[in-house]
Amino acid sequence: MDEQGAVVVETDGEVLSALLYRDGWNPAHLVVQESEVGKNEQWLRFQWRWNLYAEGETLQERLENASEIVERLWRDRDTVDADPRNARLSKEMRYVFTNDLDFLDPDKNRIFELVVEIRNGREVITVEDVSIEGNAITIGFPHYGSRIEASLDQNGWLEGEWVKERGDAEEARLPFSAATRNMSFCPVNGTPASLPMREQLAQPWAVEFSQSGSAIAEFEVLNPGDDEMENSQVLGTFLTPTGDFRYLAGQVTDYDQENYGRFMPPRIHLSAFDGAHAFLLTAKLNEQGVMKGDFYSGNWHHETWTAVRDDNATLPDAFEETTITNEDALGEMVFKNLEGVPTRVLDLLDKSNAKARIIEIFGTWCPNCTDAGRELVSLREQYGENLAVVGLAFEITEDFERSAEQVRRHHAHIGTNWPILIAGLSEKAKASLALPVLDKVRSYPTLIFLNARNEVQAVYTGFSGPATGDAYKEQRRRFEVLIEGAINE
Repeated sequence: MDEQGAVVVETDGEVLSALLYRDGWNPAHLVVQESEVGKNEQWLRFQWRWNLYAEGETLQERLENASEIVERLWRDRDTVDADPRNARLSKEMRYVFTNDLDFLDPDKNRIFELVVEIRNGREVITVEDVSIEGNAITIGFPHYGSRIEASLDQNGWLEGEWVKERGDAEEARLPFSAATRNMSFCPVNGTPASLPMREQLAQPWAVEFSQSGSAIAEFEVLNPGDDEMENSQVLGTFLTPTGDFRYLAGQVTDYDQENYGRFMPPRIHLSAFDGAHAFLLTAKLNEQGVMKGDFYSGNWHHETWTAVRDDNATLPDAFEETTITNEDALGEMVFKNLEGVPTRVLDLLDKSNAKARIIEIFGTWCPNCTDAGRELVSLREQYGENLAVVGLAFEITEDFERSAEQVRRHHAHIGTNWPILIAGLSEKAKASLALPVLDKVRSYPTLIFLNARNEVQAVYTGFSGPATGDAYKEQRRRFEVLIEGAINE
């Protein structure tokens, strides 16, 4: 009981009931930069929702499964009415258990479970590693070595931290909060972007980052309906010589509702969170048509960027970035397999008898590598035994057992079925020393294409993921040309 004598239920059931059937998308935030005075914080925004399923052979079995999980809340349901919050939860639970479960498919025969989904624009990520203890919840991304730890507060918000492994005994921590009730993703009381602003954004932009170099930005503006007082949403990504910035989503506005509806320099706010990356890009567009802003990656990296409209913006050809300096070194490449046994890379490729072969240089910590891995899975399904892949994992720590476990998680996460060797640390200078066959390692992933005689056909630097649209499709076409050329030799 609290000081007023009201029953306050703080159980696993309370967390579950607070999140029960949250079918709409709710806002979540990470603070990627905190100011000393508590103002001008930089917030990364993304969307999430909860789906709570109670399944069984029959509706009665589903009810039994669900009631077992939240039996403590049910036990107290007649006494919680003394507290208005608990009374509301009790009413919701009674309604759900008597009405909502008949919408579930009776044939799946799965137990009561909680599933988290995260959305960055059109990307939806299902997070299956979710655990609840007392009033706390952990949302895990074990394949990326990160997790969200949070607790439900009295206002129905989850408050906590995103914890990210960044090397031996090094962790980054970012403040996290999320709503468990339906709310708009974009701030309310705004206005759609003006037509000139929408037309200007929906064109290619040549970008220059202060540290990372050149890129191309592509945006798509989604405006709310005429009866919705919200800011326009923006989807997009940045293509770079080494990959892309994933699915970015956010808002744009050029109308200041608070200052008497005056137009102002357009402002853009774009974010992406996928368990490995926490990207935030903000910018203003000046009267000269130049976009200037800031880029944050977690709370460990910050740089500025500028962009100008350029229909002819291009990036270097990914097949021309990295070169072979010593092809004979392929035969000398020996790394430990997941059991710690030194293994020659070419022996694994020869064992496959495949006509087309790919050496995948990657890291389990890298979402672009995850995209590339899924693409290789798809290519293997397409070409079967004619295509072999061997992965070389460069990880964030020298702890072999930890690296091997991360690779096993990576296997399970994306469904790979080819051998992977632990090749060293992810630091590019050290990776370059481990791979003297290349002039240097510029990007994760890097793909080396070979024929049946283990002769190098091409080296591809980076990977353009599905967020890049046409670039992603063209990349697939070029991969297929190389593979089919080796198969048909």
